[in-house]
Amino acid sequence: MGGNRVAVFGAAVWVAGMFALGGDAIAQGTARSLDLDTSVRSLGRGGAANAVFWDGGNEWANPALLGYRRGLSFAWDRQQLVPELADDVTHTSRRVSLGLWGVGFSSMGQPVDVIGGADLDYGSSEGTDPGGNPTGTYSLFEHIRAWSLGVSAAAVLDQVAALFGGRTSVADWADVAVGTSRKRFAMALFPPETHTANATDWGLLARLTPLDTRRGAGAAAGATHRVDLSFGHSMLNANDATLDVGLFGRAVPTSRIKRDGGAIGWTLRAAPGAGGPGRRMARCLGPDGALVRVVLAADREHVSAGDDESGAYDVERRGLEAAFGRVFALRLGHVRDEEGDIDGYSWGLGVGAPLGPLAELAYDFASIPQAEGLDHRSAHSVTLRLDVLETLRTWREEGSHAN
Repeated sequence: MGGNRVAVFGAAVWVAGMFALGGDAIAQGTARSLDLDTSVRSLGRGGAANAVFWDGGNEWANPALLGYRRGLSFAWDRQQLVPELADDVTHTSRRVSLGLWGVGFSSMGQPVDVIGGADLDYGSSEGTDPGGNPTGTYSLFEHIRAWSLGVSAAAVLDQVAALFGGRTSVADWADVAVGTSRKRFAMALFPPETHTANATDWGLLARLTPLDTRRGAGAAAGATHRVDLSFGHSMLNANDATLDVGLFGRAVPTSRIKRDGGAIGWTLRAAPGAGGPGRRMARCLGPDGALVRVVLAADREHVSAGDDESGAYDVERRGLEAAFGRVFALRLGHVRDEEGDIDGYSWGLGVGAPLGPLAELAYDFASIPQAEGLDHRSAHSVTLRLDVLETLRTWREEGSHAN
């Protein structure tokens, strides 16, 4: 089977499998790329991400998590969707994000198209006319260009208080964050037509920190422990956008995905106020001096075609992540999706290379279960992070020493 035929066959298999074809296709919605997770870290945990705010979280699952994003980051990921059936069917995404003072913004191609996006590529094929004569090569694809915004109320309140020379203790105990995403979607499965739609996501996060030995008058002098509990809720494709793709004689809505998630995390941090090499090492090993972090998370998704519940189904996700600073992370998860005939374990790992105390280059890998009878598929990502505030602080210190 030639490369072009493989691409078309892979596209047909992917679309048919996710649509389930027939009446159920309308009941489950269209636009598969809107359903695909773009975070390889989350995929390694079985996709459990809705309440996982540590290290900035996954805004594709819950845009409110952007309220916890720190610094400037550039991320790229690639997934091969049906490797046993078609080697040309791939999903890639590129994003730029910036988080400062409790406000996070992420761009995947909006407002500037060239700096990011998410693309589901079905490959290329040779078209023919009714007489069998070649008409040229065409591509089958789904494109998403999006922006997301998240705000942490407690972090913003702290910044406002700092402007007046004060400090609040709200962020030490609890927080609420909110967020939204706007996505412009384009699909070309039946050339030469390209179908477009605009989708909206929204989400919220609630966090409680019942234990932090760094807090209060009796704060620990050495390494400190912290326990966080969090709950997230989001609705993806909440505006019930529709696409008239010509298959069913009427417009088909995108999948509306309601996600609820909970997480608990334990963090071991370096001694507060550690100076000299100890302080620099803490910055290299993890944000806020986090040496070790263990997170347990669980999500439930309810998927329907807009407000049509006739073909709705649920997906359960469970995950565990153990991270050792910025150097290494190990992830394990489980996905149960009866509609997709998926009931299996995922796993993943992350390796980080701190570039001094200011930046980090990270690689993440995930192995993801597919429908029964198919092997796991793989996902890869590379992320470059820059601590903007620490960089500015360092420049100021160097400038004052020079003077």
